[in-house]
Amino acid sequence: MKFPLGPILVRNVEDATVRKLRRRAERRGRTMNEEVCQILRNAVQDEDRPFTELAVATRPGRVARRRFVRKPRDSKVKQTNAR
Repeated sequence: MKFPLGPILVRNVEDATVRKLRRRAERRGRTMNEEVCQILRNAVQDEDRPFTELAVATRPGRVARRRFVRKPRDSKVKQTNAR
C-alpha cells in the first residue's frame, strides 16, 4: 500500500526554469506537479545501479573506449620507467 508523504517545497526556482517546466508539462499533457514528480522519479530510479553500469547505459562505448586507449598509454609509461 502506498502512502503519500506530503508536499516538497522547492524555494528560489528561477522564473525561466518554471516557464520551461510548465511548457514541458503542457507538451506531455501533464500538470506541472505530475511533470515534476516524473522528473524526480526518473532522477532516483537508478540510484542503486553501479556507476559504470550507468555510464555504459547512458553513453554506450564510452567506458570501453577509455579502457582501449588507456592500455597502450600504460604500456608506454612502463617501458619508459624500465629504461
